[in-house]
Amino acid sequence: DTLICSGGRAPKGIDTRCKAHTYYPGAAQLFYALSLKTPSNFTWGTSSAWLTVPFSARPDLPLLRMNACEKADLHFKMTVCGCDGKKACEKGSCDCFGIDTADAQYGRITDAGDLAKKVGQMDNMGATKFKN
Repeated sequence: DTLICSGGRAPKGIDTRCKAHTYYPGAAQLFYALSLKTPSNFTWGTSSAWLTVPFSARPDLPLLRMNACEKADLHFKMTVCGCDGKKACEKGSCDCFGIDTADAQYGRITDAGDLAKKVGQMDNMGATKFKN
């Protein structure tokens, strides 16, 4: 429950106040504000910002990796930069901000044993995220 609400469905998270699989309101804007290259002199939604490097508990497998102009990255670009959609993103028309999918930090497949544990006892996943 950092960027996308789990709806309280373990093991993804515990926040039951929001609908599952929805982005938290203001999360993209917060990451953008924290990532601005020149925070004292900028124009919202057009000034360039550093890409956000995500930390994910999901294992580093090709099928589970984050990709540019998809899901969270596209959401960031549409919300902050006013991107018109995936095609515009792929053409490079929405590059004021986004997610650094190349440097994303992932969990390990060996941490999957934590999924059988109770929420709050996921020691391996927590240790991997802390290490990253």
